[in-house]
Amino acid sequence: MFQSCPYILKVKGLFALFLITNRFLNPQSFCSRKSLSNHQILMKNPNHIFLLTLAAFIFGCVSPIVAQENAESEKETLLVVVSDSLISHRAYHNDLDMYIRIKKNFTKAFEKEDWPVTLKFQRWSASVPEDGLQLRIWFKSLEEETFSDLVFRSWVTLLEDGVETDFQIIKVRTYPRPGSHPQDNMDDIIFLAAEEVAKKLNEHKFDKS
Repeated sequence: MFQSCPYILKVKGLFALFLITNRFLNPQSFCSRKSLSNHQILMKNPNHIFLLTLAAFIFGCVSPIVAQENAESEKETLLVVVSDSLISHRAYHNDLDMYIRIKKNFTKAFEKEDWPVTLKFQRWSASVPEDGLQLRIWFKSLEEETFSDLVFRSWVTLLEDGVETDFQIIKVRTYPRPGSHPQDNMDDIIFLAAEEVAKKLNEHKFDKS
């Protein structure tokens, strides 16, 4: 429901703009039927100044919405597909929570890059298409290798209409502060992994160093 709000605003704004300009361009509804100049119309009925100002304001509000919608429709979609690991002995087992954290932190890292793409996330399933631009992430593990570290691993590939570029295993290690919240530590390391993937996308796809 809320996704339709910009469209409702656009339709209502354009309708209001039409009514306001129509009344201004038909001065008979305000003035005499004699031929009057625009200056005379405004002087005869100061309400026209207000109506023109209101029309300009509505146009200024509606135009950016239309421009943003057109720009978004022209962007290529980058589908990020997250697959659960099949390794049963890994330390972290909550696959749904991991998908949510990957989506949140990869979105935050990718949006900083300002790529000309629209991001879309999906968990791995039989309905995943084979064409288009895709980033596939196989979550491998999140675990401690030593007493004080935290290690995140994932295998990442880029597909462009079926042509694969293998980014191989992305491995990030952090050393969380004693007493820090485990949930924050997870988000921190996944965000760092997302930044590593962003570097590879800049190199292989977006020609940014």
